[in-house]
This record gives sequence, structure tokens and C-alpha cells, in this order.
Amino acid sequence: MYKVCGILIFFLLPTVSASYISEVLADNPLHFWRLGETSGSVAVDEISGKNGTYSGSLNLGVPGALGGSDTGVNFNNGQVIITNVADFPSTALSVEFWMQSSETTLDSTIFSYGVAGFFNEFLIFDAPNFNIHINEGAAGASGVLGSDGNLNHIVVTWNSADGQVKIYKNGVHSSTQILSAGSPLTSGGTIVLGQEQDALGGGFDAGQRYTGLLDEVALYSTVLSDERILAHFNGDSALPVPEPSTYVLLILASLVIGYRNKRQFVS
Repeated sequence: MYKVCGILIFFLLPTVSASYISEVLADNPLHFWRLGETSGSVAVDEISGKNGTYSGSLNLGVPGALGGSDTGVNFNNGQVIITNVADFPSTALSVEFWMQSSETTLDSTIFSYGVAGFFNEFLIFDAPNFNIHINEGAAGASGVLGSDGNLNHIVVTWNSADGQVKIYKNGVHSSTQILSAGSPLTSGGTIVLGQEQDALGGGFDAGQRYTGLLDEVALYSTVLSDERILAHFNGDSALPVPEPSTYVLLILASLVIGYRNKRQFVS
């Protein structure tokens, strides 16, 4: 009886997918904005302290991509602004995130990176039909639908050596285009999540906003492989592990149940 109750408590406690987080961290992201805050204006970078600022119309603390106690942010007409990104990758990168949206606006923007004079240095544009912009140039519609109403894991990679832009949806390589081969990106600019920049860190147009859930945003200075991207996606389906803070509750609850069962047995 004791063991059965302990197992039931294990599954009832708030959980996160420790496997997904460990897979992400294994590939050494430069920055990792988990967007798990429930209040305040600071979007914490779990890796290097390059925190962002929440502004505009946002709902924090909504159910997140990983289930359990994980939370994300619902974007309405708001954004997360991260300034002075000195280490933004110049020749190879990957951007990873989870999203859930029914957005139909072709100009909706998930991830925007701009520098002085070039506000579309790197842009993940058009959530209904992803269109990647690099060095102010556009790859065109990719045919990959991000805003289909489902929870989707998305990864976009780019390599300046051959200009390949790849898009992955739920672990599957779904599109390859060529853009800006041999042209490096400039560091030191501003990242905006949920909006396109028409001025550095600003100039926002409501018609280019993203609406929907955004969660677990990671930036890498490498091109993640097909195998690693699939490992990230599959990591979310692994057996949830309790957060460290829940172990105390688990132990206390198990002791109480064990004590009660022992008294019932003696009596």
C-alpha cells in the first residue's frame, strides 16, 4: 500500500520534462529564455544572464510547452526585448522554441534580430508560412506552417558557408532554402521576441505582432544536426521527473502515508 501511494503521489506532483532541458543544455546554447516567469518584467536568460524585458500586452504564467509546473507566455500585442547582444552568432546559428498559435497574419513575427541601420539582420517572420530574412534579404515562403493551432517545436538553422536555411517542425526537417551565403551577421544588436523591428529595439507595428504561446526560446552559435534536433523533440516525451522542490513534498507525504498504514496495521 505504501509503495502504491508513493507512486500515485509521484505522478500527481507538478513536473517538468528534465529530459528536454538536459538535451538543450547538452548542445551548449548561448542563451536560453525559458519564459517561465509568472510576474514581473524580467525574462531570465538561464545561461549567461542576458535577460530580456517584458513589455506590452502579455499573459505570463500560462501553461507551458513541457507540462506540469512549466509555464510560458501568451503574446497578445507585446514583446520581449533583449538589448546589446554582443555574442550574437555571425556565421552559423540555430534558434529553437515552442509555439502554439492560430495566427493567420502573414506578417506575424516570432524572432527578430536587428542592428543599427539593418533591422532585419535575422528574422523569423510569417508564423503561418515561415519566411526567414537574413541581412535584409528574404528567403520567401517556406511552406512550413507554425500556427496550425497545435503545440509545435520549431528549430531554424542557418550556415553562412553555404547559405542553407533549414526549418524543422516537431523534429522533422521540413524545408531548406538558400540565403545570404558568405555574408556574416553583425553582433551587438537587439533581439525582440514577438515583434518585428522598424527601429532598433522599437518601431513596432501591431500588424506584425505574434499572437499565441511562446516558450523555451534558445539561441545557439552552431547548426544543430538532424539527430540532435530530433533528440530535443523526443526528450519532451520522456518520463517527467519531479522538480527539486517537490522531492521534499514527496518524502513528507510518503512518511505520513507510511505512518498511517502502520497504525492501521497495528490496530
